[in-house]
Amino acid sequence: MESIFLGDSQTFLGTIATLTILCVFSEKGSGNFIVSVLEGIKERIEKQIEQLKKNTDMDLPQSVQLLRYFLDKSNVESELNNEGLKILRDISVKEGELKAQYTLEVEFKKDVLVDQIKGAKEQFLAPLYTFLFCLIAFVFDELLHIPSAGKEWLVSGMALFILYSFLFWTIVWINFFVTHRIGYKKREKAFIPLRLMKKWNCTSLWFRNCGCSKGFVLRTLVFVVIMILCIVLAHYCFPGISVGILITGLSVPILVKGYSRINCFFDNGDYSHLFLVGHFAVIFVLSFFLAFVIHLFVHYDISFKHILIPYENFLLMKYSVLCFALFNGIVFPFIFPFVCYNSLYVHAKKTARKTKKEQELFFKEFDPQLKEFCGRILSPKSVENQGEEVNDFEKYYQEYENEKQKGIKIVDFCRKKGIDASAFREYRKSRLRDK
Repeated sequence: MESIFLGDSQTFLGTIATLTILCVFSEKGSGNFIVSVLEGIKERIEKQIEQLKKNTDMDLPQSVQLLRYFLDKSNVESELNNEGLKILRDISVKEGELKAQYTLEVEFKKDVLVDQIKGAKEQFLAPLYTFLFCLIAFVFDELLHIPSAGKEWLVSGMALFILYSFLFWTIVWINFFVTHRIGYKKREKAFIPLRLMKKWNCTSLWFRNCGCSKGFVLRTLVFVVIMILCIVLAHYCFPGISVGILITGLSVPILVKGYSRINCFFDNGDYSHLFLVGHFAVIFVLSFFLAFVIHLFVHYDISFKHILIPYENFLLMKYSVLCFALFNGIVFPFIFPFVCYNSLYVHAKKTARKTKKEQELFFKEFDPQLKEFCGRILSPKSVENQGEEVNDFEKYYQEYENEKQKGIKIVDFCRKKGIDASAFREYRKSRLRDK
């Protein structure tokens, strides 16, 4: 029993504890390196989303440029011009709809989600809990070196403390990951039947109305009764599965309590340092109290001894402590906000891709009508009715055909003449097709 618990890993755990205390504070300049890195990631993702917004601008084909040019230059009021204005109006309406869709799907939700992630307390409370957890681990390691009775109870209590710490923060981080995402809405119905959920809610409200101290005592008594039933059930089962039954019985009440609290009464504003310290104290006291009850059964009847978790050394417990301290204190406070920020960027990319596809589909369906209308504009009869500026296009076309042998480019020619290059290029294509 005097075997070493942490051993040479004390330095590693101490380093983790030192780093976690730096991550407790959220103010700038406090030394919280996780906040600094996440702030840089947030700014970069916001820039990428802004660039995606620019990329969703509608790419108008050259036929639209030609249509706009002729309508701008035309001084003649005609049915053809009115039809062209209607086509441009339809295109503008569709462009406005797609921009509004992107804004609603990304821009508005982005601001809400970013504020939620920045205001989340989990990324600051987890390092604080981990720091307190490391202190308990160091105290436990020192107590094991003191020759005294009751070390079996101490080991069982520490094992339960580690188990409940894992369960508690598993619930917290899953809730963080689920709620801090685009389009999250709290479900009215869960996988638990509605009638059972209502009864559970009424019972939970009754416990909450009993007051803090009385409610805690009542919950503890209910939990102890459930645990005693699990101990008795595990005692009469095969020794190979008795430990698993006991662990399951000790875990299920915590999971059910955490699930009901989050889904029924919990709000992100409930997270506070008082909330954390209170739950840390409850988990600590409850773990060693349950270990005491279990060892009372073993002391009363030695046949209950097979429900205790067998161990030959502290290797598994040591690695459990190190993993919890590393992941809950440093890794998860960075990974989960980063994943939520990145999910926002992924959502923006999907929305931008969807917007582009809708643009392509719109012009694919609209292109025959647009080309047919442009063909009517460029027809000789229509050109005669469009005015002097339209006839100038034919003149420019003839000039370019004479000068292109000199190697002049369309862009340079249009710049020299002061005309729209896209419209002139489309006009030239139409004239070449007519030939």
